[in-house]
Amino acid sequence: MKLRIEHTTSFSYNEPISEAYTELRLHPLDTTTQRCLSFKLTTEPRGEVMEYNDRFGNLIHHFDALESHDLVVVRSASEVVTGDTFADDQRELSPLMLVRAK
Repeated sequence: MKLRIEHTTSFSYNEPISEAYTELRLHPLDTTTQRCLSFKLTTEPRGEVMEYNDRFGNLIHHFDALESHDLVVVRSASEVVTGDTFADDQRELSPLMLVRAK
């Protein structure tokens, strides 16, 4: 199955703020059951978006908005293809999932 996933997050403030530091986990993982065909990320205010991989294999995007603003908007669009069956539907929980389950 081919999926198109669109995501928008907005942070609005009652009065202007002077800086914002934002970290995002929106890029779909490539696994045995899915593959990310495309990914596009836009931010307002515009600026340099940097990235790194965390220890779980997630692609983390982050950016700073260091000028006065009262709105931050993040938009992402992904195309993902999934398989007909899930090979690992009984996989163990990750450490992050275990923390949330408690």
